[in-house]
Amino acid sequence: MGEKINNSWAYRDIIADKRKNSLYLSKLHEKSYELYDFRFKYFRLFEIISLALISISLIVYLINNSKFMLILALILSVVVIAMVSYNKENFYYLRLSLHSQAMNKFQGLADQYKNLNIDLDSGNIDYTYLRETLDYLNDEYYDLILNMPRPINYEQDGQDIQSNNLTDMQPKLNKNKDDGIVPKELKR
Repeated sequence: MGEKINNSWAYRDIIADKRKNSLYLSKLHEKSYELYDFRFKYFRLFEIISLALISISLIVYLINNSKFMLILALILSVVVIAMVSYNKENFYYLRLSLHSQAMNKFQGLADQYKNLNIDLDSGNIDYTYLRETLDYLNDEYYDLILNMPRPINYEQDGQDIQSNNLTDMQPKLNKNKDDGIVPKELKR
């Protein structure tokens, strides 16, 4: 077995900080997911209603020869064509699925950091294992940040992540289910 860890507070701080950031980013992606889910559902609903109104107006035009119904069908068809061309590559659905993946991956990383912290608390962890696991988790963390889409309001919320003070968070750890890390505005 490798060298035992004598002073683990520096590692606890790093692990707690990365876990906090992972949970925070998971919540940001959850909020982005909810927003795109809302947009996707209402986009589809508006599209269905528009297509139904086009069909109804064309049927009424065939029965009554009303120019108004023909103009309404023409306007609605142009709107539907514009909507479909805007969403030709399933923009909302793609963003929805990417934010769902990011949310789950950041939550998984937070759980892995938590497990590493539990291992550190047990005192049976050696320096080599801790260093390798921490390097692996940090690589995963930065790969996720680079490869996943940015959550909505990322710039402002990213500054909030940097401004959080870990020493203020220490007394809150292990008290709640979310350890007091997730801000109130991101909780359900």
